[in-house]
Amino acid sequence: MGEPEQTNSGGPGVHGFARSFAATLRQPGEQDKPNVVSRMVVICVTVAVIIGGAVGVGMLLSYQRQQNNKKASASTVALQTHASPSSTGATSAKPGATKHSSTPSPVQKAAGAVSAGSQGKSTSQLTTSQTGAGTTTTGSGSGSPTTGSGSSGSGSTSSGSGSTTPKSTSTAAPLPARSIISYASSRCIDVTNGSTTPGTQLQIWDCNGYNWQQWSFPSDGTVRSMGMCLAVAGGSTANGAAIQLAKCNGSSAQKFTLNSSYDLVNANANKCVDVKDQQTANGTPLQLWSCEGASNQKWHLG
Repeated sequence: MGEPEQTNSGGPGVHGFARSFAATLRQPGEQDKPNVVSRMVVICVTVAVIIGGAVGVGMLLSYQRQQNNKKASASTVALQTHASPSSTGATSAKPGATKHSSTPSPVQKAAGAVSAGSQGKSTSQLTTSQTGAGTTTTGSGSGSPTTGSGSSGSGSTSSGSGSTTPKSTSTAAPLPARSIISYASSRCIDVTNGSTTPGTQLQIWDCNGYNWQQWSFPSDGTVRSMGMCLAVAGGSTANGAAIQLAKCNGSSAQKFTLNSSYDLVNANANKCVDVKDQQTANGTPLQLWSCEGASNQKWHLG
């Protein structure tokens, strides 16, 4: 007997066919495995490139948008800066030139205030300088106190003209002069005969507006007319002392106050200017007397 027949594994035998078929089935799976991994890698890379490109494009668009916004803002500022004078209220100037504003600076305001003050002062000085007081000429005075009658002369007033050149210092305005009128008789304190002789008796007389019936009250406490002072004769404090005209000397006999009770009171004697014997006729003389509240001791300004 011969040797047993050997089967070729690659031959057409049943076992060889099976092994060949199994190998055929295994080969595609083993060959496809590397191909799938490669495809996955390619896909992942492609997706990453696409995402990176999209992000890059988005960042580029955002950057361009920011640049456009900056340019637009710069253009707006430039337009506002170079706007016309009618719209901004200021004058556009060339580079290096000064821009002038219609609103004055604090220095200009201060200078204007100083200038206005100087002009006001000059006007005040000019007005004061232009107001010159002329010399007043008067006629004869009222009748003598002994007769109680007389004729009042007519006085004429001439006004002098002041200089129109402003002075460096202003002249004090004269004090207002007013009549002092008795409540009892409605007559005025009058300098007899309009005399300026020291010691001239004062009396009551019809109010006529002449300067010897005009009295001022300066701050030194005196009562003045025609540059002279109302005074108690001899500085007396006794009842019945005459009230007269005297040169101003600052003594207490020349200090008088017209108080709220309408009494004209001498500071030295603390007594009142009184119309003698409560008379009301023209030419009745004035005297010093204790204040009693009677109407012949009451006075008001005209």
